[in-house]
Amino acid sequence: MQPQFMQSRAHAIVVVLTATIFLSACGSKPETSDISAQLIPRIKCNQLVIKDVKKTDGMEAQNKTYQVAYTFAAEFRGGKVGAADFLSKVMNLVYPNTIYNSHLLDCDADVAQGWLQHIIMQAEQNLAKGPGPIPIPYALELQGNAMMKKAESGWVFTDMDAPQVIKVIQSEPLEFSRPKPQIPAVGSSSPSSTDSGKSAGATPSSDSQACLDKKIAESRNSKETQEFKKQSGVEPRIPNEVFEEWQASCGVVAAK
Repeated sequence: MQPQFMQSRAHAIVVVLTATIFLSACGSKPETSDISAQLIPRIKCNQLVIKDVKKTDGMEAQNKTYQVAYTFAAEFRGGKVGAADFLSKVMNLVYPNTIYNSHLLDCDADVAQGWLQHIIMQAEQNLAKGPGPIPIPYALELQGNAMMKKAESGWVFTDMDAPQVIKVIQSEPLEFSRPKPQIPAVGSSSPSSTDSGKSAGATPSSDSQACLDKKIAESRNSKETQEFKKQSGVEPRIPNEVFEEWQASCGVVAAK
């Protein structure tokens, strides 16, 4: 009877081990928590909070890697109030549709700067519809893809595509008006005058305007700009300090 008992026991051990291996294999794929742990540290932006990370799909790939698809939200710190405060400051310092104040777009990740610009552009479109309350864009819904591999510490990203915006999340209409820009549009035909009668600004000559337009075009057509636009889906804006250098070199005088 003993050999039969030993055989039954050995069989039971094999069954348990097989079940353990099977269950381990079933759990051997990255989940939402693994994606979140890798995604959030990569998106460093003081204005935005990454939240609501969710795995939407996945499949095993080559070399023991796993491809995942996921969605998440990038929301302004302070929500709607934080977004309105940020937009008020930015729109008070930007050259309309051309530049941003770089110290306000406080993001280490270029792709996150692109998201902020996306929100600014949406706010500008809302304002362009006319006076009165407008929806305040305060968050983005995004989707992304990444390759992950199992390390001793857990699942890690080995490659990550730039997440794409799929929806702009906006508030109910709120009172918001564009502050008066500190820098007037290039070619403005109505410069203000000082009490002494001297112009506080100057309309650029045709040569100065052509010089400035050329610099803007060169910047927009540069390899760096095209790569940024490809990754973020929006065109980067030109920092104030750079634009002011161009104005000076082209002989364009901005209003003070």
